[in-house]
Amino acid sequence: MSRVEGQAGEDLASEVLVRNRYRILEKNYHSRFGEIDIIAEKNRIIHFIEVKYRKNQGFGLPQEFVTKSKINKILKTAKIYLYENEEKSRDWQLDVFAIEKGSNKCEFFENILIEGLS
Repeated sequence: MSRVEGQAGEDLASEVLVRNRYRILEKNYHSRFGEIDIIAEKNRIIHFIEVKYRKNQGFGLPQEFVTKSKINKILKTAKIYLYENEEKSRDWQLDVFAIEKGSNKCEFFENILIEGLS
């Protein structure tokens, strides 16, 4: 998948989040450990959101591509964000926004560390 298509998925996810009263804080936040696609806030909780955008289910569901390795990179990057923005005491969680392009199906998996998605 091209970077343009990936960006389209992140834009769609952002639009849906805003419609659902999330406030977008950052997009494509980078650290030396990796990237977080979207950082948003709702109800005083900071959401670190990984967007997975797939053309079809030929290789599996989008959310199945969030590996333990990817989660660890996001967690390290999230901790840096919290530290740099003096938000260390805030509640936060890791979410996955899965999009299937062919069907325009969107699913939002909240707090995947509790649900054990990976």
